[in-house]
Amino acid sequence: GLKHSNEETARACADILGELAPIEAIEPLIHALKYTTRPVQLASRASLTAIGVPALDALKKAANDNQPWVRRQVAEIIATIQKVGEKTLVKMV
Repeated sequence: GLKHSNEETARACADILGELAPIEAIEPLIHALKYTTRPVQLASRASLTAIGVPALDALKKAANDNQPWVRRQVAEIIATIQKVGEKTLVKMV
């Protein structure tokens, strides 16, 4: 899982969660974004972005984290999700 001691295993888990995009993965991915190694954080970021709109509420809560790096990453994920949503709406119109 995301907390596996082997960094490559944890990163692969984050990647798979992004592909499957289960709602239950949102909180563990946010946790990994805060507390794991950089490769796992980056994979978690990509997975949260892939999950998209369903992750927004949890991401907005995480936007108040004590760590500036986490706040910046969360803000960038939110902006990306919103931008993708806007492009989708434009295509629909």
